[in-house]
Amino acid sequence: MGGLIKKYALDQESGFRYFGFGFSDDKGKYGYEMWVMVPEDLKVPEPFIRKEFPGGLFAALPANLSVIGERWDLLQDWIVNSEDFEVDSCPEKMRYCLEECLDYVTFHAKETPDARRQLDLLSPVRRISSGETMNGDCSGKPSSGKAEVMLELEPRRVALPDVTLAGCCFEQKAGALPWKKHVPWYRLAQAIYRTGPDFKARMIMGNYTFTLLCGHYGREEWTDRRTQSSSSRVQPSAQAQPARPFYLAGKEGTVAEVFVAVEISRPFESYPEELLEQVLPARDYLVFAAWIDPEIVTRKKLPSNKLYSAAAEYVAEHNCKVAANFCLEREYRADGQNVDRIELYVPLI
Repeated sequence: MGGLIKKYALDQESGFRYFGFGFSDDKGKYGYEMWVMVPEDLKVPEPFIRKEFPGGLFAALPANLSVIGERWDLLQDWIVNSEDFEVDSCPEKMRYCLEECLDYVTFHAKETPDARRQLDLLSPVRRISSGETMNGDCSGKPSSGKAEVMLELEPRRVALPDVTLAGCCFEQKAGALPWKKHVPWYRLAQAIYRTGPDFKARMIMGNYTFTLLCGHYGREEWTDRRTQSSSSRVQPSAQAQPARPFYLAGKEGTVAEVFVAVEISRPFESYPEELLEQVLPARDYLVFAAWIDPEIVTRKKLPSNKLYSAAAEYVAEHNCKVAANFCLEREYRADGQNVDRIELYVPLI
């Protein structure tokens, strides 16, 4: 794309704009597509193709490359919490989450640090209960503003065997609640991409992830399979355990750290510094769940707070003995990107 822009001096044209977006093909292979505005009379050379972008309504947030993941999270959270707008993704109508480069020359200069590479993040939206923007969703049906979420608040008892995980630890800001934790999934993906060319063959259902939440007063012991020693990040604390686990304490319980990971069948070829291999020991859990039709998942954020509320009520009512220092979430993504099912695993002792 850079060669095309340079050859025709497109960045000197009035109204020049430059966009990109990530996608996964039908084989799950990740790619990045780029668009650039061209004059009407330009004969687009191969292998490039001409497209007509229909435009539409987008929510926007400025960002720089060094914090792009966090800024995307902020933008998506704003849309999810909005009473007026909902997500309106529709690839058939070129309604993608776009990244627009604001200063092409500066952005692509080798000496420019990531903190100065500026972007606008653009997420397609429409007004709730209105067909004014795109005349309904991809199926052509008007938006109802409602996406039905299914809840399983009477738990199942599930026994998990030893599970080998590869993932990253992320500390949380003070006061982070279990259902408002910040997880930069893109950083986990970047670390996994650097493990070797056959990383997919070593993962077990890579679209299904594990999130271990640790409180401030104790952390579950793990086995670090890379070093054959216990990881200093997850040593159990010698402090006395509180009467109520942090994840069942409502707004009084906060998260210190999360370990986000994928299950693997065998070790990766190599491990970047931030990627850890750990074993989740076999244990019984109470499992609560929330899910939504994968076809409409982009229009609704699953209410994991309701799972924590249901777990607190159930554990208290049935006097269950549970581990106080961690809990587990599992995330499922039928489309490889958007979470359509969340399960909360409450560890029994």
